[in-house]
Amino acid sequence: MNDISLSDLKVKRLTEDDRINSFCSGDTDMDDYIVNKSHLFSKHRLSSNYVLISEELDDKPVAFFTLSCDRVCMSDFTTNTDFNRFRRKRFRNSKRMKGFPAIKIGRIAVISELQGQGLGPLLIEALKCFISSIRFIGCRF
Repeated sequence: MNDISLSDLKVKRLTEDDRINSFCSGDTDMDDYIVNKSHLFSKHRLSSNYVLISEELDDKPVAFFTLSCDRVCMSDFTTNTDFNRFRRKRFRNSKRMKGFPAIKIGRIAVISELQGQGLGPLLIEALKCFISSIRFIGCRF
């Protein structure tokens, strides 16, 4: 699978009943989360878990990521001035608040055999498209 393209991949949201039997990213903690704990996070609605599935590899998960609600707020910045510069560039005065809704990418992993082949940047691009298509929740970042 040397020429990876987005057209060969599809995103699947995992439910609390879905299990991934094996996933080897080379990071033991990440792999343990994906195989043994991700369904619990789904069950308790702490995150939504997704896999990127390759049609070329018989719908095998080749990447994994989690999304959860978050926010960008004043306390995320070193000084109030830094926060004010951040929001001034992005909002008119009437839209300035002390925090803004965001989506957090909590975990992200690619299987070992595909690391270094450009799947990571493709995954980030897919995430941007995927997140921007979500219209049922307000989110700025």
